[in-house]
Amino acid sequence: MAVSSAERRLAAEKFAAEWRDRGQEDKHDQTFWSQFLGEVMGVARVHHEIDYQKRVTIPKHGTKRIDGYIAASKVLIEQKSRHIDLDRPATQSDGEELTAYEQAVRYAQWLPAAERPDWIVISNFEAFRIYDTREDFNQEPICVTLDELPSQLPIFDFLVRPITERLEKQKQVDLKAAQLIGDLYRKIAACYPDPDAMRHDLAVLMVRLLFCLYAEDSGLFDPGAFSSYLQVHSADITAFRYALINIFAVLDTPPDCRAANLDFDEALVQLPYVNGGLFSDDIAVPQLTAEIRLELIVNCARAFDWSQISPVIFGSIFESILSGDQRRAGGMHYTSPANIHKVIDPLFLDELRSELNAAGHDKAKLLALQDKMASLKFLDPACGSEERTGCRTLHFGAELQAVA
Repeated sequence: MAVSSAERRLAAEKFAAEWRDRGQEDKHDQTFWSQFLGEVMGVARVHHEIDYQKRVTIPKHGTKRIDGYIAASKVLIEQKSRHIDLDRPATQSDGEELTAYEQAVRYAQWLPAAERPDWIVISNFEAFRIYDTREDFNQEPICVTLDELPSQLPIFDFLVRPITERLEKQKQVDLKAAQLIGDLYRKIAACYPDPDAMRHDLAVLMVRLLFCLYAEDSGLFDPGAFSSYLQVHSADITAFRYALINIFAVLDTPPDCRAANLDFDEALVQLPYVNGGLFSDDIAVPQLTAEIRLELIVNCARAFDWSQISPVIFGSIFESILSGDQRRAGGMHYTSPANIHKVIDPLFLDELRSELNAAGHDKAKLLALQDKMASLKFLDPACGSEERTGCRTLHFGAELQAVA
């Protein structure tokens, strides 16, 4: 939902009041920017947009850390503590005397070319200095104090405009994907003698097809491994049905077990094994019409880049196909990542990310954090979509480390 200018101004006034007369670089910088980007500028899942303590290697000076870097907007942030004079040079670890901006420029010049910032923002919690570095690094900055922030918010749109544009593009891509899958779903549903009775099988079939379309375009499968195999068998209605069944069977079979299966086509044995159970259950695959066979191969597989879709669409398609009664009976209520992160980020992920950043390259601290994550337990009474009651306890170990 879009945030109105009035709502943003109120959020900025609250933000300015909260941060007035406080702010320490190594203690508050991440909280300051997370609140500003999330609460004032309306960025969802801030930690996915900003890279705190981004590493940059400077010859003869070793690895340094950038306070914040927003990849989508190509913004480099250098944060100083309150009352620090931004114009006064400070002694660096290598003995050089640099102002905050000069320090940021040195970081910027040693980033890979694709990551060179278009903007540099310097702040000391009391004011922001915004440098447009797209032409060169010698531009005069725009200066905004914390008290001026509510009335000067449009100046900061450069921080979030690329993020908003990317999300809008993603939305349009997902919409087009949903339309293609929706059309295919309606036509495949009509091929079942009793679509309502086979709704679960239909849902699984659609998610499997979507996975294969995504896997082929994203490089999980060899180019054309899915669509070309179907095209070879597209002329015959029965052969096409068995081609789909064979693909699903191969994807559910570990490589070391495939040699013993004489029914596997040589053209399919190079497909990767997909664990997790998506292809493990037997489902009813109907005979598909010539129109559907053509649409699946051409319109879906060949005419659209499925690697661009959001993984969210897998869950939403599965949920949208199942009837409301079936979802309630099985506990199958899909929750979007944005809503999930509203709970888990403040609950534990924000803290863990901060600890990870603070640990740096310290092996002892990293191992201690890994042990801490492996020991965490969270109760989710509504977790899972199996037809069962009760609840389960989630253990966060290596998976959580990857997320953090």
